[in-house]
This record gives sequence, C-alpha cells and structure tokens, in this order.
Amino acid sequence: MNLYTLTQQDQDLYNLLSGDDEIPDEQLYEILQSSEDAIHVKAARVVAMIKTFKADATAHDDIAKHHAKKAQTAGNAATRLSDYLLMCMEKAALEKVGTLEHCAKIPKPRASLQLSDDCDVPEQYKTIREVVSVDKKTLKDDLLSGALEALKGAEIIYKKTLKIE
Repeated sequence: MNLYTLTQQDQDLYNLLSGDDEIPDEQLYEILQSSEDAIHVKAARVVAMIKTFKADATAHDDIAKHHAKKAQTAGNAATRLSDYLLMCMEKAALEKVGTLEHCAKIPKPRASLQLSDDCDVPEQYKTIREVVSVDKKTLKDDLLSGALEALKGAEIIYKKTLKIE
C-alpha cells in the first residue's frame, strides 16, 4: 500500500465520520489508530529514501571531486616524467629510447610562433572577439613560407616534444 492510497483512505474516513451514521467509539479509535500508524510508517519510509538519495548524491559528488583531483595529479605526474625523459634523452643525444612495447622518441621539431608583447601584427592576422587575438597559425605559416617578411617581435622557434607510443 502506498502513501497516496493511505491518504485517500484517510479522506474516505473523514467523509465517513462527517456523515450521519454513528460509529462506536472503539471502532472509531481502531480505524483512526491503524490509519495513522500506517501513514506514519509509510511517510517515515519515504523520508528514509529521501535521506538515502541525498546521502548518495553527496557521496557521488565527493567521489567525483576525489577522482578529478587524482586525474589532475596523474596528469601532472605524466607531464613531469615526460619533461624528465626529454631532458635525459637530449643530454644523452638519443632520439629514440625504449622497447617495442613502450618507446619514446623526439620527433622533428614543429614550428611554433612566439610573439613578444611589442610585436606589431598586421590586422589581417588578427581575429576580433571580445579581446583582440592573433591568428598565430596563419602568421607562422606566412612567415615560414616567406609570404610575410620578418616581423619585429615575432620569431619562429622550434620546440622539441616527446611522443609516447
């Protein structure tokens, strides 16, 4: 029996009591007591479920925060180890290390554009958003291809990276 049914029975009881027929006091007390007890028990169960779901939600939120923190820590550890391995490989003048299962190599450096704060970038390389940003990829490509002569404050640099296979 659910809480709605018990509530409906209480309404029926109210209608019965407000009618013209007299009900003996003993019978009335039994009816009222059993109905009230049943509603309180059902309501208590519903309250218990609400508390359980709220506790579950809190626990899952806590677990999610814990997992996010562990993911950040693991990512940071991987970055530190990659930087360490790259440094060691460069010092040992090795381009590839490892086995068939796990290896790392230093691929040919890719060009990237580094701009200083006083760089005078032509408007065609700027994208207007809420703040002005520079289309570094197109600017870098044009500087590499010679479509744009040297630009004060901009230089092409080659960064070594580590590729994990």
